[in-house]
Amino acid sequence: MNESPQDGSSHINQNSINPTKMPSDQGKDQDLRLQCSHCAMVFDKEYLLRKHIHRRHTPRYSCSMCNQKPFGLRADLNRHISSRHPDTSSKTLHQCPACGKSFPRKDNLLRHVNKLHK
Repeated sequence: MNESPQDGSSHINQNSINPTKMPSDQGKDQDLRLQCSHCAMVFDKEYLLRKHIHRRHTPRYSCSMCNQKPFGLRADLNRHISSRHPDTSSKTLHQCPACGKSFPRKDNLLRHVNKLHK
């Protein structure tokens, strides 16, 4: 899979942070909550909102096979490639030598072997 990480620091700006007064669970409306301008997530602390925006909404991974907009998470890019370009995604399967069961990731195979065959 080819992915291109991109610097997304410019994506986080003051326009992405919307301080809004929202009623809290206890019925107090004095609490200042920070709502993400890209989704409905709400945070108590600005650093948590910035972290969320950077991880979830900052486009960092581009598909090298099409002009789809960049993805914020590698998992989203992987899902895109699996669904839109299934013939190009080379899934290496790791096979258990004891029972023949196959796993997409080596750590899954090792966990399986340690749990069932040791």
